[in-house]
Amino acid sequence: MGKIFRYISDSFDHELIDRPCGVCGDIDSPRYLYVCELGDDAIWDEYGVCAPCINSGRVQKDAYEIDRISEVIVRNSGDLPSLIESFHKIPYVTRSIQVPDWPICCGDWCEFVGHPKDRDSLDGLTKEYQDWRGGPWGTEFNAEYELLPELLEDVCLFVCLNCEKKYHIHGGT
Repeated sequence: MGKIFRYISDSFDHELIDRPCGVCGDIDSPRYLYVCELGDDAIWDEYGVCAPCINSGRVQKDAYEIDRISEVIVRNSGDLPSLIESFHKIPYVTRSIQVPDWPICCGDWCEFVGHPKDRDSLDGLTKEYQDWRGGPWGTEFNAEYELLPELLEDVCLFVCLNCEKKYHIHGGT
C-alpha cells in the first residue's frame, strides 16, 4: 500500500507535472496528473495537483469518469459511495487507458504497482496476472496468450491489497 496514494505503489515513478498545483498553487511539492474541472469557469482539463490536495478531496473527477467507474464498482463490489470517494483520491497513472477502469478485489481497489519493465517481462505475464476489462476477463484464470502492447505503459499491473491476487489492464488502442 502506497504512503503517498493508498492505491498506487510508492515505487511507481509518476509522470510529474511541471507547473503549480492547479488547486492550491504549491510549487514545492510534486504535482501529479489529474483530469478534473477547476476554477470559476470549471474548465475540464489535465492539471498538476499536489498529493495533499488530491488526498484531502479538494479535487474530484468529472461526471463521465465517475459514471463509467460506477459501472465497474456495481459489477464487482457494490460499495458504491465508499469506492467512489476513494477513486477521487487516485491520480492518473497512465494516459493509455481510454475508458476509466481499475481492478476491484476483496471489496476494495487494487494497488497499481507499475508497468512491465521490458519486453521480456511480457512473456508469461498473462499466466501470472488476471486480465481485467471492467471485471475479471475470460473464463479461465491464468490463460496463456501473447500480450503485444505498442508501449509498455499500455499495460498496467495491479495487486489486491488483501489477497494479493494480480491483475493487468491492457489499455492500448
